[in-house]
Amino acid sequence: MSSRGSTSKRASGDRRTPVQHRSQETFERILDGASVVLVDRGLDGFTTIAIAAQADINVATIYSYFVDKYAILREMSDRYEQLREQYVEEHIARLAEGADWRAVFNEIIDGLVRFRIDYPGGMELRRAMLTIPDFRHVDLDFHGRMARVVAAGLRARSGGLRPRAALRMARVLNLAVHSTLDEACADGTVDKDLVKGLKVMVSAYAATELDD
Repeated sequence: MSSRGSTSKRASGDRRTPVQHRSQETFERILDGASVVLVDRGLDGFTTIAIAAQADINVATIYSYFVDKYAILREMSDRYEQLREQYVEEHIARLAEGADWRAVFNEIIDGLVRFRIDYPGGMELRRAMLTIPDFRHVDLDFHGRMARVVAAGLRARSGGLRPRAALRMARVLNLAVHSTLDEACADGTVDKDLVKGLKVMVSAYAATELDD
């Protein structure tokens, strides 16, 4: 699928939102099957034929909900990112409550490691966002939203931090954390030394504005 038209469909993540209960069940069945295929076969083996076989449905049924396999990946990626966003937002909110910011950042890092390792197909979804050109905007959108969330938390914790400085710090933290964790979890295990070094780096950088 190399045509410009096909690329546009991949990027849009075209899919039909089910309304009726039976349609919703089929929709979720497709996604459940896709998750198993992604875990067992990786991106190279992620095909609508394999998904249909895993979900025990006809391939044509998949195409009545998703335009192609990339639309399925997009739906899976959207759900994955929503869960990660919620996790980060909940922890960042604790900064405004006076929580120990070092503990908060360490917990966020540990949680993001778990998302990559424990979430079904977590690292494969990350690879999709990093290696499939049409999925780069999903990752970039996530980074933009998270930078704003973290910036708000930084300002709540340090009243003297100006908006632009807070956003700049948040972007650095966000990119450092996700790039390092992608490397630390690349093979499906956790490089604990890299994670430990990341925590030290994040703490040292954040301390320039957050230390009392």
